[in-house]
Amino acid sequence: MFSCEADLDQLEQYSRRTNLRFFGIPESEKVIVNFAKADMRDVGIRARRRLRESGVGPTVYVNEDLTRRRVALAKKTRQLKKSRNINDCWTFNGKVVVKTIDGVVNR
Repeated sequence: MFSCEADLDQLEQYSRRTNLRFFGIPESEKVIVNFAKADMRDVGIRARRRLRESGVGPTVYVNEDLTRRRVALAKKTRQLKKSRNINDCWTFNGKVVVKTIDGVVNR
């Protein structure tokens, strides 16, 4: 059963690979943008820091469009980071990446 769920999660994440979610846009709960190609989505991800640091208007957050399962996993890893059990965590191409205290990166 677990393998089937993992396969479904993988398929769902693949269908979201060109999407980005924008949070913090006034008068909108969230906006999902679908890019024609994954490399264009990556340009949007790289530009998010400039958007955040520009100081123009409200803070807008740009995230990958993850499945519920991966969102829950990312949330748990952020909690581990807050409690200093891990050094860092982020998502990359739909995968949750963790950097341990001793510097080892796990995907």
